[in-house]
Amino acid sequence: MEKEFNKLIFFGAGNIAQAIMLGLLEAKTSRTKILAINKNPMHDVFLRKYAIKKIFPKDLGKLNHPNNVLLLAVKPKDINIAVDQLRFSGYEGTVCSLAAGVSLRKISQLLGSDSVVRAMPTTASAFGLGTTGIYSDKPRGQKTKLIKKLFDKIGVTLILKKEKDMHDFTAVVGSGQAFLMQLLIEYERGLASLANQKKNKDIIKNLLRSLFLQFEMYGFEKAIKKIASKKGTTEAGLVTLHKLGGNKMLNETFKATKIRSQEIENEFK
Repeated sequence: MEKEFNKLIFFGAGNIAQAIMLGLLEAKTSRTKILAINKNPMHDVFLRKYAIKKIFPKDLGKLNHPNNVLLLAVKPKDINIAVDQLRFSGYEGTVCSLAAGVSLRKISQLLGSDSVVRAMPTTASAFGLGTTGIYSDKPRGQKTKLIKKLFDKIGVTLILKKEKDMHDFTAVVGSGQAFLMQLLIEYERGLASLANQKKNKDIIKNLLRSLFLQFEMYGFEKAIKKIASKKGTTEAGLVTLHKLGGNKMLNETFKATKIRSQEIENEFK
């Protein structure tokens, strides 16, 4: 049986770190297994609310257990400072970097360690519905299995074969949920004249649930055909959507996100 993490140390307690913590707590992970290093006073409110113990970089040298995992949950612009603190702390356990666009090779070089894995989880991890892309130079190694088991607790995991796939994962999975939500804002606005806010929430909730059921039963293309009758209202709308380049717009959005991910990686080479 694969071993589970002994202690999970968050280096940073921003949005994605908080989502992971919430998902783990929902999955009945003991609070005593979760620690956090945080400099932002606003995030301290969250840590106190959920009784997450706060520690400091100087404490890391005491946490060198083989099954301890440190999640490097900082923004790319803060990576150098965070890695310096981590390197001088004496910590020697597994490090999982969540920094978008910063390559595994770069993190390993900065740390002087080969016990590094990259992961890109989504904020839906807070509900146990996350999707996490994982890249490692040793996909079948113990450190990768440890990280995969961690993120399996809060959703679906994908072991990526090539590191460059992390750019596509970031664009389609990581950022894609926000793009779809932006489109749903227009749907929400369309409902505003028809019903009150509470009723609108019920309608949107049913829509989201039904989308999954229809996808599971038919797939999206067949489900669309079942909605759009010949020469009907839906077909007329779809024709206009295609004329306006709706599909192309989303593809270009994914492309722009991927390019920015690649730019960040180049900035940290």
